[in-house]
Amino acid sequence: MRRALLSLFSALFLFTSISTSFGLTPLESYLRSKSLADPSALIADMADGKIILDSSSETIRTPASLLKIISTTSALHYIGTERRYTTSIWSTGKDGVYVFQGGMDPWLTSDVLRAQRNNQRYLPYLVAQANTNKRKTLTIYYSSMYKKDLSDLALYLRKKEKIRLTAIPLSISEAQARSKNQISSMTSEPITTMVSHAILWSVNELSDRLGKEAVKKVGNPLTPEGITKTFAATLADLGVDSAGLYAEDGSGLSKANRTTSRTLVSLLMKIRNEPTYQSIYDGLPVAGLTGTLLKRFSTAPDAVGHVHGKTGLLRTVASMAGYIEVNDKEYAFAIIADQIKPGSSAQLSARKTMDEMLGTFVREHP
Repeated sequence: MRRALLSLFSALFLFTSISTSFGLTPLESYLRSKSLADPSALIADMADGKIILDSSSETIRTPASLLKIISTTSALHYIGTERRYTTSIWSTGKDGVYVFQGGMDPWLTSDVLRAQRNNQRYLPYLVAQANTNKRKTLTIYYSSMYKKDLSDLALYLRKKEKIRLTAIPLSISEAQARSKNQISSMTSEPITTMVSHAILWSVNELSDRLGKEAVKKVGNPLTPEGITKTFAATLADLGVDSAGLYAEDGSGLSKANRTTSRTLVSLLMKIRNEPTYQSIYDGLPVAGLTGTLLKRFSTAPDAVGHVHGKTGLLRTVASMAGYIEVNDKEYAFAIIADQIKPGSSAQLSARKTMDEMLGTFVREHP
């Protein structure tokens, strides 16, 4: 009798499991996988806004680098698409003493390979234009420049040119007062080029600077409250609900950052065909082909070339948001798995599951 009951219970359990499994769509099965650990996800048709998939899309999550979509949107929204930054070097009347008058260029570099590869402006070039006597000790006063860029320049000069640089910050008026004659200058690429690069390669420092430039532009403090207020105002101007948004930076590196999949998808739908924000779409990595998605989707070949997505990764977070193109249809999506186990193995598993889920979507939505 006991054996018969056990057999009956086993059969009922198996039937229930099979029924439950059959009740799930393939996409829902991916979302319930252990590797994604109860993610938030949303997929919507760009043509009519119809929700194709919704899994906890309004729950507040840690977005990782998906926050870059919001921060770069804010930069373009408040700073504009044509903004360029000029940095110049001036004589002071004293040999070996110069002045940098900057414009807060967020994309200066002292790395020659980055300068050549990305068309970034190369700060050692200005020094070489001024230091024609090849002095080994220099003093440069500077204004409206990032301290880290001067530190990077000093490191380069010490290691490569055996030059000792002392960099001293000044106010704009103080820098102008010390300046005698302009020796040389250089002007950056437009902000749109910077945005596309930041999105394509998920460049933390550049994204953070661009987002904070927007904060300063509207006069808010560079605090979490000021950053959040600026980003929320951008979303409000675009008609996007920012409920739950909290931002401590413009890069997404802080684990305290918060938003929802619904906010991200709504934003992606709003900016897709707006010329002001075209550089965000232009920078989105393409599955299996470019940027941070170059080596992704090896187990989901159906998605290669069809997904334009911004990736995100922290210790316990794997995320992606962007667009899925299937024939003449386009969908906006966001997936945030912010409860995965720490470690590279869990990260790889979560990303693989996301890739395969999106591959399945492409295959099943001709």
